[in-house]
Amino acid sequence: MATIMGEYVDRLITVEMRNRGMNHNIIAPIYDEARREGGGRPITARAAEALVENVGEGDVVLIVTGAGYMPEVPHGESDGPPGAVSIARALYWGLKAVPVYVSEICHAPPIKASSEAAGLMIRDYELAKDRRMGAALITAPEGQSEIDAWADDLLSKMKPKAIIAIEPPLSA
Repeated sequence: MATIMGEYVDRLITVEMRNRGMNHNIIAPIYDEARREGGGRPITARAAEALVENVGEGDVVLIVTGAGYMPEVPHGESDGPPGAVSIARALYWGLKAVPVYVSEICHAPPIKASSEAAGLMIRDYELAKDRRMGAALITAPEGQSEIDAWADDLLSKMKPKAIIAIEPPLSA
């Protein structure tokens, strides 16, 4: 059943809906190669199975999201936050994990709004972790020179069992 569901989800997430002026047929070749390298099974099925096997109650899972650019998309694209929230909700209710969204500060409002609209409240990390009261939202420092130390501290403090990246991670 996981393979069948994975097939349908993979089909859905590889549909390219782009403006006419943008390049097309980018996702399919990348997806096909990644699927081939993974033994031919649907990528989402393999990812879901890995999460079920490796993430348990109280485990932290980082969900890195946020793609956008100034001035056209200052708060990020509209598909990343709901996708991140769907995964966070499944982790929270299905695996009893602690989802922690990680983004730049400009992307935080849509992530928070999407999460709360889906019934997954945003709490301080300690409340989310120690009292199972929803998800947490952590924002990266704005100064690029601070990112490496911040990321090292985040990983050592939270010790995530998994990291899921949706769209590009924090800006380079």
